[in-house]
Amino acid sequence: MLWSFLDDLSGQVTNSEARKVSAWFLVLKYVDEQKEKFGLPHSCTISYILRSQGHVNEALIQAFQTIEEHIELLQGVFAPLDVLMRINGNTLLKFLWSLESVDVADLDWSLVMERLQWVGEEHETPSTINNLAIELLNLDNGSLYNGCLGIGSSFVAAADYARRQGIHLELFGQEMNREAWAFAKINLFLHGIHNAHIELGDSLLDPKFLAGNEIMKFDYVYMNVPFGMNINRHELLQYDPFNRFVYAPVSKSSSDSAFIQHALASLNENGRAVLIVTNGVLFRATEQIMRKNLLSADLIEAVIALPENLFGYTAIQTNVLIVNKNKPQERKQKVLFINAVNEYGEVRRKRLLTEENIEKIRDVYLNGAEIEKFSKFVEIADIEDGNLLCSKYLEDHEVETYEFGVVKISSKHLENLSNQKTLGEISKIYRGINVSPSQLEEGKGEFKLIKLSDVENGEVLVDEMTPANIRIQKSLDAYVVKEGDILISSRGTNIKIAIVPPHKGTLILSQNFHGIRLHKEMDPYFVKAYLESPVGQYLLARIQTGTSIKNINTKDLQEIPIPVPSIEEQKAIGEKYRHTYDRYQQALQKVEEDKKQSLLELYKQIGIYESMEIKRQ
Repeated sequence: MLWSFLDDLSGQVTNSEARKVSAWFLVLKYVDEQKEKFGLPHSCTISYILRSQGHVNEALIQAFQTIEEHIELLQGVFAPLDVLMRINGNTLLKFLWSLESVDVADLDWSLVMERLQWVGEEHETPSTINNLAIELLNLDNGSLYNGCLGIGSSFVAAADYARRQGIHLELFGQEMNREAWAFAKINLFLHGIHNAHIELGDSLLDPKFLAGNEIMKFDYVYMNVPFGMNINRHELLQYDPFNRFVYAPVSKSSSDSAFIQHALASLNENGRAVLIVTNGVLFRATEQIMRKNLLSADLIEAVIALPENLFGYTAIQTNVLIVNKNKPQERKQKVLFINAVNEYGEVRRKRLLTEENIEKIRDVYLNGAEIEKFSKFVEIADIEDGNLLCSKYLEDHEVETYEFGVVKISSKHLENLSNQKTLGEISKIYRGINVSPSQLEEGKGEFKLIKLSDVENGEVLVDEMTPANIRIQKSLDAYVVKEGDILISSRGTNIKIAIVPPHKGTLILSQNFHGIRLHKEMDPYFVKAYLESPVGQYLLARIQTGTSIKNINTKDLQEIPIPVPSIEEQKAIGEKYRHTYDRYQQALQKVEEDKKQSLLELYKQIGIYESMEIKRQ
């Protein structure tokens, strides 16, 4: 019936307008069955509107205006009403006749509203994430606030939880997008949530819930923080009249830290917030000051890494950040990390959190359970540079290598190695230069730029590199590599390592590499052997950050530990490494040659050898 109406509206109004009007009609049917409860006049009933016949469009407009006047939650949602004047009256009458026989008690409102959504996916949080967030809040009687309400599905989940638990929950939400705000109010109303406080506006620039001249305080906050949204009128937040941004300055380029601090400012002295954030919020330099200050204030209770691809419109991995202004004594000065990246199911090729996934994550958080490779308490003093990525603290201590397969690493044994130093202590580490295609003139010139494709099988293919001119204003001296420098790729899952060989001309390091220039008491082949070992690969993989593209930053690379024996021992190990590598290459070449000869003999037997002329090998 509903889907048939949408088809009938095709060509008369846009697709989004058709969905919107359909939702309005469902509200009309809903209040028609409960007109006494809402104190509505007879003119708001379907039977009355059907009798209007030739004036059905005008009668509907009048009915919706009256509904807005009588029901506070629905004020402002039926707009623009003139869309009804563009729809054929017979189409409207046909749908009204079919609505008369519908019992709203039989409708699955969640399914209906999912089909009728007329706003973008970015305003919707997947239902299973909402369910997890509400379970993690462990709600009791009190107030819940969401400053990024979207289409209101988070409050539907919260109200359902409150009904099941027999608690009273007062809901306060603000949404800046008008269409999402209107959808949210209708969504809540049709789910039987009639007393929620829903405001339209930007909660950063124009927060609506105030207590005098201060931000109103709530028992609970749940927000799916908008991913990387720029801040308009940034200057207004620099002098915030509500003094919300005390943990760090607000960035122009990203609103994440502003929303997190707004959430904190909205909590009462015993309040707890669940925030959905991206990986970048947990390790990016932009939010580092805020993270460090939140840790110093002991406000962060837990970080939960969620699976990728839970959102329909992006594959980005998200996390649950839980802040608590009244952490239990046993959790003070600690953060609970939970690695739930593999906790998901699939329905019609879409990832979601199953009931079992939600229950497992909830129980581990609420009970503070520590499970190997899944959950762990980390002392705040041990959290480096405010980095809150779960992967940094929940290592599986295994690495997959080409030579040995999966290798388990003993961290305790590594910590006890004698004569340990860091890479930063035994070398100077430098980054490559970022050169755009317009700045690079290949084919002639005095330079050769080392790109990822120029390093294969642990060697820099200098002779195969193309000379180039680099047209750039700054000096290139800091990016010139020298013989014996070790190169480590800074981007990509597969980490490339090579030693710069003797060469002629000037080699320039590209942005895809880190350069390591060892001090005199270090042998480059010893260091390369160590970095290529399962231990070295494990240590390098551990400092990689990012989801779709893995990155290694210079600061983390400097902290890689390395045993440093005497220079004589290093040279002996380095020489043995080179000998092993040379023998391996020679064996490969012999196998390749034997393979060619065997194939040629085979071709002679087939009788095709004489028809072939091999020009180059």
